[in-house]
Amino acid sequence: MILKNPFGTDGIRGQVNIYPITAEFMLSIGRALSFFFSRNQNRKILVGKDTRLSNNMLEHALSAGICSMGTKVCNLGLLPTSGIAYLTRKMNADAGIMISASHNKAHDNGIKIFNSFGFKLNRIQELKILDLALKPIFQNPLHCQIGKTTYIDHAEKEYLTHIKNSLPLNFNLKGFKIVLDCSNGSAYKIGPRLLEELGARILLIENKPNGLNINHDTYFPYIDTIRSLIRKESADLGIILDGDADRLVVIDEIGNLVSGDVILVLFANYLKNQKILEKNTLVCTKMSTLSIEQCLKQNKINTIRTQIGDRNVVEKLRIGGYSFGGEESGHFIFMNHSTTGDGLFSALMLLNIIRNSRNSLSNLRKILNPIPRIIQNRFVKQQIPFKNLRKTSKLISEIEKELGATGRIFVRHSGTESSIRILIEGNNQIKINKMANQLADQIVEESNVHSIN
Repeated sequence: MILKNPFGTDGIRGQVNIYPITAEFMLSIGRALSFFFSRNQNRKILVGKDTRLSNNMLEHALSAGICSMGTKVCNLGLLPTSGIAYLTRKMNADAGIMISASHNKAHDNGIKIFNSFGFKLNRIQELKILDLALKPIFQNPLHCQIGKTTYIDHAEKEYLTHIKNSLPLNFNLKGFKIVLDCSNGSAYKIGPRLLEELGARILLIENKPNGLNINHDTYFPYIDTIRSLIRKESADLGIILDGDADRLVVIDEIGNLVSGDVILVLFANYLKNQKILEKNTLVCTKMSTLSIEQCLKQNKINTIRTQIGDRNVVEKLRIGGYSFGGEESGHFIFMNHSTTGDGLFSALMLLNIIRNSRNSLSNLRKILNPIPRIIQNRFVKQQIPFKNLRKTSKLISEIEKELGATGRIFVRHSGTESSIRILIEGNNQIKINKMANQLADQIVEESNVHSIN
C-alpha cells in the first residue's frame, strides 16, 4: 500500500528495497515517465547513475518500465548529476534520470528527474507522474510498440568538453597541488582526469568504489585524513565531492573547512567584477548566514533568499533572470553553465579565483565574518508539522522573541531523512547552543508522543 508521496526536496529518495526504492515501484515510475514525457514517436529518456550497488537493480527496473511504454532508453553509465542534466539538453532527450541518493550512504538510493531543458521537475509535475504510476492501466500496458536500450559510450567525454568550454580563456591549473576526495562516487574517474588534464598535481583519495563505500559514514569522509594530507604534502587545498558530485566542500591549505557561504560570497564578487552577475544579485537559501547580505552590500550586490533545496534556488534564478545562486551546503549553480549544481565546475571556478587573486584560500576566506550559529540535526520517528506540536510552537516563539533583530531561528523537517533541522544565529554562542539543544529535545519528545498516539 502506498502510504505517502515519495517525492521529497530532491526527487525520490529512501532506503533500498523499502518503498519507494523498490524494483516494483521503479518499474511503475518508468512507465509513468515514458507516458508523461511522450512528445513524439521517437522519444527517448537518458539514464545515468553513481556507484551504489543497488543502481543496477533500479536501472534495469526503470529501463524496463520506460521500454514497456515504447520509449527508448539511452544508458549513460557512471556520470555526475550535472552531466545527466547537460546531456539531456544536448541530446534533445525528453527527460533525464540520475539514479543516486546524493550524499546519503549506500543503503539509500533515489532518482532525480530532469525535463528536456535539464531542469528538475516542479511539484505539480511530480504529482502528475505519481498519479500515472498508480493507475492500474500502467501495471499491464497494452502498447504493441516496445522501446529499446542503447549504451552511450561518449557521455563522459561530452561532459568534460562542456566543462572545459565553460571555463575562462586559457584556464589551467599548472602549479596547483590538490587533495581530491571523490567519496567513492560518480566522479571517481572523471574528477582526477579533468584536474590532471588541466595541469594540476592530484593527491587522490576515496577513489576505489565497491558499491558499498560511497560517502562513508558522514558527508565529510575522513576529513581528518584530508587535513593531515594537505599539511604533509603542502597542498593548496582539499576538494571533496559527494556521491553524485553536485556538491563541493573545500578545505584550505591550513586544514580549515571553508563554509559554503564564504564560497558563495567569493563567487558573487568575482562574477560582479567580471560584469557577468545578472542584476547584481545572489540567490541563496534561508540556511545561509545573516551576515552574507551585509558583506555583499559593500560590493553593491543584492541578496534574495529561497526555501531549502537547489531546485528552489534554480527556480528563483529562472523566474528572476538571475545568473548565480547556491546553498551553503555546497550546491553552486552557474546558470550560464548548468541547470543544477556542479561540484567539479565549482571547484575549477574557485581555483580560478585563487589564481587570479594571487592569494591563499585561508586569506580569501576571511572575507566573511559570520555571526555565531548552531545547526542541530535530530532523528524523529515521524515528521509532524510543528504547528501541531503545542509546546514546540510555543518554544519557537519564545526563542524568536529572545533573539530579536540580532538573530534568527529556522526549523524544518528534512526532505530526505526522518529528521529535523534546527538553525539558530545570535550574538552569544553558548546561549544559542542551549536554545538549539532545548528545542531539539522538545521536538523529539513531543513528536514521539504523537507517534505513539
